[in-house]
Amino acid sequence: MRILFASVMMITFETSSALAGIVTKCESPAGYAYYFSGALVPQAKAGWKRDGLSKGRYFVTRDAAGGYDIMFTDALNRTISSREDGGHIVEVSQSDDHLILIVTYPGIKVETWYFNIDRMGIGKLTISQAKYQGDAFVHKHSLMMAVCSR
Repeated sequence: MRILFASVMMITFETSSALAGIVTKCESPAGYAYYFSGALVPQAKAGWKRDGLSKGRYFVTRDAAGGYDIMFTDALNRTISSREDGGHIVEVSQSDDHLILIVTYPGIKVETWYFNIDRMGIGKLTISQAKYQGDAFVHKHSLMMAVCSR
C-alpha cells in the first residue's frame, strides 16, 4: 500500500512539475516550403508549395535546470519530444518578449524556432525547418507561423 501511495504521489508531483514548466503552446502552423527536386520530388513538382499542420501543436517546456524541450504533435497525431527524438536544443536568445531556439537533428534537419511571446506565453511562433536527410527523403526548406497561448 505504501508503494502504491508513493507511486501515485510521484506521478502527481511529476505531472504538476511538467505543467509548471510549460512556456507556451502553439497551434496549427501554416506557411510555405520550397521542395528541391530529387529521388522523391520530380523536377516538375519542385518549387514553392503551401505547407503546414492543420492539427499540429507545439508545447515548449523548460526544466528545473533551465533546459528547453519542444513537444510536438505530428501528422499521425503522435506527441513527440524533440530531445527524445534525437534533437539538440540550443537557446540563442531570450528576453521579456521573445525566445529563440535552434534544434539540430544531426544528418537529418535543422530548425529555428522564434517565439515572439509575452510573459504569459501569448504571441506568435515562426519556425524555419531545413530537411536534408539522404536521397530516400524529401529535401525541403519551410517557414511557417503559428499562434501561441498558454
